Amino acid sequence: PIDESYPAARISYLLTDSQARWIVGSPDESARLGLDHLPLCWLDLSSEQIDRSPNHNPEPVNRPTDLAYIIYTSGTTGHPKGVCVEQRSVIKNAKYPSYMQIGDTDRMLQAGSLSFDAAVLPIWSALLHGIPLHLEPDELVHAFHELSAYIRESGITLAVLPTTLFNQLSREYPETFAGMRYVVAGGDVISASQVSRLVAAYPALHIVNGYGPTENTVISTAYTIQGSWEEDRTVPIGRPVSHSTAYVMNDQLQLLPAGIAGELVVGGAGVARGYWKREQLTAEQFVANPYVEGERLYRTGDLVRWQADGQLYFLGRID
Repeated sequence: PIDESYPAARISYLLTDSQARWIVGSPDESARLGLDHLPLCWLDLSSEQIDRSPNHNPEPVNRPTDLAYIIYTSGTTGHPKGVCVEQRSVIKNAKYPSYMQIGDTDRMLQAGSLSFDAAVLPIWSALLHGIPLHLEPDELVHAFHELSAYIRESGITLAVLPTTLFNQLSREYPETFAGMRYVVAGGDVISASQVSRLVAAYPALHIVNGYGPTENTVISTAYTIQGSWEEDRTVPIGRPVSHSTAYVMNDQLQLLPAGIAGELVVGGAGVARGYWKREQLTAEQFVANPYVEGERLYRTGDLVRWQADGQLYFLGRID
């Protein structure tokens, strides 16, 4: 996935590094995006083409371990890394989210950049459950009052939001969440005071504090709040979601007891295949599970600890 608002140099890097051959979009965009120098074939999915396509379900052509996509990290510590995610990892998150109940009458909002892996959850959850999907209009990305009105007028009941956006909307426009059943926030520290006020005002609202690196496909652990919350109490990142595992380990991959800080190491069906064309880095970060034969784990580099209440609490980065 490519965010058209990215600088031309980043777009060119993503397409070149991934060795993309086809791009879905209008060929007229090539010059505007600075892609004329790349050997790409454009697949223009106009409405006429779609109308001529068959409307029956296609025959299955993929296995669970086939590649679903390559998605790139932000690149804040160097060149962006392409993470290779398999079909099974998408299904694990989008079809069977243990932290969110999806009903036939729900409407899903996807907010934020399509190039970040958080977009995988709302897009594929909506498509795999057959409910309407609302993509945040570009003109509302920084217009919070208008975005709040759009959410309420569209009848959005489920949303996946960057934590910074959730914190801002809940602080300035709490009425945004009046008609929602679930909002999943992730990517930063969630505001406990805002959570406390929201769940008190809207008893039907579930606020999910989701944690997960791109390398473990969107969400690894989650904690759900409904009804009440003490505003001075830190919101934990919870426990592993379905088909996932989480360990707190030392640098020798030995388990640490509750109360002792260590590295969060995650596993399960969400673990990606590895980094695209970076074998050494893949070997360093994706390691064998010393406790389960044949299973791979991902070392997150995040510092956490189990508390006595059985929940994981995020402390920061190890580095």
